[in-house]
Amino acid sequence: MKRNQEFSYAKSGRVHQKERTRQALLQAARELLDEGRSATVAQAAQRALVSEATAYRYYSDAPSLLRDALTGKWPELSAILAEIRAADDVALRARIAGEAMARHVLANESHIRPLISIAYSPGADASVRPGYRFQLIEAVLEPLAQSYSEGDLRRLELALATVISAEACLTLKDVCGADDKLIVENIGWTASQLVTAFLPRKD
Repeated sequence: MKRNQEFSYAKSGRVHQKERTRQALLQAARELLDEGRSATVAQAAQRALVSEATAYRYYSDAPSLLRDALTGKWPELSAILAEIRAADDVALRARIAGEAMARHVLANESHIRPLISIAYSPGADASVRPGYRFQLIEAVLEPLAQSYSEGDLRRLELALATVISAEACLTLKDVCGADDKLIVENIGWTASQLVTAFLPRKD
């Protein structure tokens, strides 16, 4: 019985050690991104004081490392979804979603920019991105599900996806030179206008 307990404790200790190593790699990746640096598996290993060979047993490439490192980076998302669903007006829902997305992107540029770059690289897996925009858009469109065809809702979903997005925020910043306040206001306004244009006019 004692030997079984010792084996169980040893096995449990190895599991905890593996998780500590994984968390150290994830934290190292986050720190590198916060500093505006790239976060490869090798660089994360060096920062975490872990051998490269060990690090590659946990993460075979940078996209998988970044996916896990950035998961759960929007702790306010549940509250924002609840706020969207509490709004009766669909255009208002779209504005809330657009402004929330813009604020999130601008507050986390150091993480989001390299994530976008990796997602668009040849052979990359799109699942490296967390897909926050579609969670927001789904909440926006819920009241319309029973009143419009699947095709019409898909068209509106795609239109909103071009606005409620990191790409839209960064384009306004990098190409148009807009400041953060104007970006948030414009993303929210544009999203609400798309919904307003889609809905039938009230006489």
